Amino acid sequence: MFSLSVFEWCGVIFNFIYILLFALFGMSATYFVRFFYDFWFKNKMEISYIIKAGVCTVLSVICYGVIIFL
Repeated sequence: MFSLSVFEWCGVIFNFIYILLFALFGMSATYFVRFFYDFWFKNKMEISYIIKAGVCTVLSVICYGVIIFL
């Protein structure tokens, strides 16, 4: 059913990693915006948003490192 060559599978893996990288950057930006909105308008500080944004940023750096080493 899936009769792809090794090079075609590498292309599929690269595309998947790039999509994952794009999604992680988007999630990280969303958490930063949520944090700033709560901080500026609601006058409360949700540290969990910063932690989640940091985790997304670290995962995106790891994905970028995987792309470099492949």
